[in-house]
Order: sequence, then C-alpha cells, then structure tokens
Amino acid sequence: VELARSALQAAEIAQEIPGEMSASEYYSVALALLYSTSLDRVPMLLEQGIERAENPNEHTALLRLYGSFLMNSGEVSKGRSMLEKALSVWDKYPNTVEYYRKQTNGYTELFWAQTEYAVRNLEATKEHLRKASEIADSLPQGPATTQFAEQLNYFKLQVDQGNLMLPAAIPIPDSPEQDTR
Repeated sequence: VELARSALQAAEIAQEIPGEMSASEYYSVALALLYSTSLDRVPMLLEQGIERAENPNEHTALLRLYGSFLMNSGEVSKGRSMLEKALSVWDKYPNTVEYYRKQTNGYTELFWAQTEYAVRNLEATKEHLRKASEIADSLPQGPATTQFAEQLNYFKLQVDQGNLMLPAAIPIPDSPEQDTR
C-alpha cells in the first residue's frame, strides 16, 4: 500500500515537472508503479524517460522495460518493437566500447527471452536464448562474462525443465484481447 501511494505521488510530480526529471528517475517511478500494479501512467513515464535518456544504459533499460510492459499487456508486436529498438540504440552512442555493446545486447536478448516466456511463447523464448548464447560465446573470458553466462544457463535450465513459473518480472494485467503476433 505504501509503495503504491509513493509511486502515485511520484508520478503526479513527474507530470508537474516533466523537464526536470532524469531518465533514471522516470524508470524508477514507472517500475514502482508496475510493482504496485497501478499501470495507467506507465507508458507516459517510460516514453518521457526514453526521450531523456543520455546514455546507452538508460536507453536500453527503458526500452526493455517498455517492451516487457507492452508484451505483458497484450501488445506483443509493439513490445517486440521496443525490444528491437533496445538492440539498436548504438547509432546514438557510437563511442561505446564493443564489449559493453555486445554484453548489453546479450542481456537484452536474455530479457527478451524471459519476456517471451512470461507470455508463454516458447518458440520465441528459445530463439532469443540462442541469440543470447551466441553473444555470450563471443565475449572474452572474465568475471562479467561468467556472470552473464551463469544467468543465461540458469534460465535455459528453467526453460528446458518446463518450469512454467514466471521469471521475476512485471505483473501481467488482465487483458481481454491478446496480440500474439
């Protein structure tokens, strides 16, 4: 109850001072609203956050969250479009180190796989796991690569075992119409 109240207050403030908030602040407020299941203002907050993103980390995080939100809301095609954009932010940030770009795209593919799994699309889940694995295999050895590979392998195991528990993700709102394209 307290989270919901605080999230709603923060969303009201965001509407009053739209040019004053950072992309990270928009992300935080949108995420708090998602977890409080107060969803009506989430798209506006994420869109404003995307506009204010100043680095690839903010940009991809906002696009991933928006994509997942849309897919879990039944707007699967629009959600996938946002996730595709998350893989394509690099033109805006041309000086980004290649390792960071690859690893970030690997995490985006993993997140996308988890989102497809949450909407019960096993074929797309496996396709994005394959893409994430290809990226993981192309990364140089090191602690960050190992951590990514372990997260990827854990989720693969869950999928392979048929564990249908939803990944720690966004609440799925009731939706009478589901776009499964």
